[in-house]
Amino acid sequence: MVVIFALLAVLSVSIGTVLTRNVMDELPRFEPIGPLFFLNGLIALSISLGTDNFKIPTSKEFLLLVLAAFFTTVGAFMVFFIIEKSTPATSLVGQALSPIFVLFLNLIFFGLQFSPIIGVVALAMSAGCISVISNTLGIRARNTFFLIFCQGAVAALVAILLSKLTGYSLPIYEVIALQQLLSGALGVIVRFPKHLKRSLLPIFTFRSLFMSLGWIFTAFSLRTHHVFQSQVLISLTPIVTVAIQTRRNRPKSSSDKLWFASLLVVASVSYLEIAAHH
Repeated sequence: MVVIFALLAVLSVSIGTVLTRNVMDELPRFEPIGPLFFLNGLIALSISLGTDNFKIPTSKEFLLLVLAAFFTTVGAFMVFFIIEKSTPATSLVGQALSPIFVLFLNLIFFGLQFSPIIGVVALAMSAGCISVISNTLGIRARNTFFLIFCQGAVAALVAILLSKLTGYSLPIYEVIALQQLLSGALGVIVRFPKHLKRSLLPIFTFRSLFMSLGWIFTAFSLRTHHVFQSQVLISLTPIVTVAIQTRRNRPKSSSDKLWFASLLVVASVSYLEIAAHH
């Protein structure tokens, strides 16, 4: 089930990320973030009606929800900045690095043991892939690598927090709804959407439908606490996004290189997963 939910998350997030480019063109910089998170939360809330009984979070659960919302919002600002400077596919390459960070964080949360040499080798391989992507897309490799590196760390933190939250008594839909609504509040505080119009609601809702499903499928894939396996599969998201972009637009010379680099990233973290379980 982890594989099925993770792959459904990949497809949903990939479509939603491609649609993000259209949303960004409708409002000034970063203004769509808050409203989009609110819509994600409302959609998750509507899907949950009649399926789960909502429960009042404990103080510990609420703290984890706030932390998850904070890092989710930080990640969203990174994604929007990268898309603004490059392409939707590039904004998700950091997701391919998240399994590496999950592996290291598992030392703290789940006590997973692995050889430090394996981690260093996989990290070096992934760093090389990110550098290739940065140069291919004609943006500053150092700035892009730093953002993508941070995005991978943030994605790993969010995955760990969601995994812990789904292990409590809170229903998954409630976890995602509250996380997204809290992220929406943070997004609005940081960048108030003063140019938002009612006419934009359909395009925003259409995009949020896919992203909210992506979050829900991700939470289900994390429910068994197979965080690393889930994140390795979700690291396929940049590749699927490239495929959708290539389908919609004329293929560019950079697309083939982006495919190759993303495949190398997935190969490196997959190797790390195999090595970590031996």
